[in-house]
Amino acid sequence: MDREIKKLQSELDSLLEKIDVVKDTNDDIDNMERNINEINRNYEDLEERIARLKEMKDDEETDGQKPLIDKLNIITKDMDNIKKKLDEKTNKLDKLKRKNKYFEGELTGTEKKKAEREIVLDNCKEVDNQGLIINDIHLNIQQTGDHLVDINNELNDQGNTIKRVHETVLDTKEKIGKTGKVMSKIEFRNQCMKVVTLIAVIVIGIFDVVWVGYLIYRRYG
Repeated sequence: MDREIKKLQSELDSLLEKIDVVKDTNDDIDNMERNINEINRNYEDLEERIARLKEMKDDEETDGQKPLIDKLNIITKDMDNIKKKLDEKTNKLDKLKRKNKYFEGELTGTEKKKAEREIVLDNCKEVDNQGLIINDIHLNIQQTGDHLVDINNELNDQGNTIKRVHETVLDTKEKIGKTGKVMSKIEFRNQCMKVVTLIAVIVIGIFDVVWVGYLIYRRYG
């Protein structure tokens, strides 16, 4: 029974996908009707198989049946969902067929009035939908305007930030220039001190030589 339940679940998922891809437009009503009829046949087959499973479940002992009951409940909910969607597609098909017959002048009496009412309702829905679309467009434009204001404010903030950075760079450049001048003066003074020191060393050296010569002259002269 578990194998049959898994198979049923797989077929239910496949059937649900088939319903979702059925196009409910006026482009190809014949093809839509063929698809819906095929899905109806598959649904009825699944319904019979599920009914047999439930009978088998009722005939078996009740001990340990909770997992089986839970699976059958899930399948039943899926069947209800499929039935609901299938009915919606069938009703849409009937409306499309009735609408076409109306414009071709094939309807009379109650069916004609019903078709006229459906056409008016569809037109009202279309107008309402267009109104909603216009409202959405207006809202999007308004939101876009708000975004542009935010972007403009952000650009202004970035401009001010760039301006402050530029001023900081100029200030730093000025300080670097002053620092460079000070460093140049220090370097010039260092060079001067080196020259003066060299001259002093030479003068002292010459003085020492002269002094030593003088002492030698006094002693031995």
